[in-house]
Amino acid sequence: MEYTQTIIGNKCNVVVSGKFTFSDHMSFKKIFEIFNSDEVKNLEIDVKNVTFVDSAALGILLLLRDNCNRNDVALTILKPKDQVQKMFKISRFYDLFKIID
Repeated sequence: MEYTQTIIGNKCNVVVSGKFTFSDHMSFKKIFEIFNSDEVKNLEIDVKNVTFVDSAALGILLLLRDNCNRNDVALTILKPKDQVQKMFKISRFYDLFKIID
């Protein structure tokens, strides 16, 4: 997995690409560092270029959601495709997250 992170004003946009699996948990945890800034109030995770997620990646996203809730940060997941979208539907992520296709 690779990602880029951009912060503009109170909004952070993270674009993730490749396979997102358990082996990426340490890299993805760096995104949690944005909560050290009181300025970020909106977090967007763009997954349009993610080709695969496993159950560990889904767990990481749930942890991120919980962290956002504790810090009053609005979390939106953008553009899931193919296998990622199927996993989100099976896991009922559409009920748990704000997801924009």
